[in-house]
Amino acid sequence: MESRKMKVIAVLTILCLVAASATAGLTHRYSFDADAADSVGAADGTLADGATVAGGQLVLAGGGQYVDLPAATIAINTYSAVTLEAWVTIDPVTPNWSMISAFGLNDGSGTGYDYLVFQAKRGDGTNGVGAAISDDYWNSETWVGGPAKNDSTEVHLAATVDGTTLTLYVDGALVSSSALGTQSLAGLDNSNAYLGKSVYGNDPTSVLSINEFRIYDTALTETEIADSFAAGVPEPATLVLLGVGGLSVLRRRRK
Repeated sequence: MESRKMKVIAVLTILCLVAASATAGLTHRYSFDADAADSVGAADGTLADGATVAGGQLVLAGGGQYVDLPAATIAINTYSAVTLEAWVTIDPVTPNWSMISAFGLNDGSGTGYDYLVFQAKRGDGTNGVGAAISDDYWNSETWVGGPAKNDSTEVHLAATVDGTTLTLYVDGALVSSSALGTQSLAGLDNSNAYLGKSVYGNDPTSVLSINEFRIYDTALTETEIADSFAAGVPEPATLVLLGVGGLSVLRRRRK
């Protein structure tokens, strides 16, 4: 009996370590179970211009819909490294230059600058997903691009920035990376933070749904991102507390 008890304790200990690993560096988490609340940090979002939450997902139908995040609270330019991670379903009709997320400033003329953007659909002819960073205007940005994923199928996307490199992952696999050059997180602006909207005033809002969006204050490794993709989106509490039976930490919530 004592041996069985010790084995159970050992298993639960291992699962606790898995759960702790899953939350390493996690600063903000949006699961959209009822609204745009942040279940990890203190950066609750606000549904704007008709954006809705349904079936555990943020639903954006274009037409100006987005989520407004408290940029000053997130303070992206205080991070030494960052990972943006999302489980997202992109509609085929989402327009070019539509965003999953965007951090930065609009200069008043419609142009964004000092930004980090996570793109649902680039407008450079590839129609692919992507990410870009600039601590100035667009002509000095560093960007990475991936394949087109606007086929109404859920995709796991992650973009990381460390001290030297911007990297894009699709469904747990590295697809593109680029040296930052002169760009840095410290040079970003904390005026605006959005889901589904760009810091460029003329860019359209997105047509997509987001199952989950996460921000980490570290650049997750390729292995960590692959593990996150494999684990899927667990129930909200299981990244911190193990559910009944322990194994709920690995259970997919929605897929």
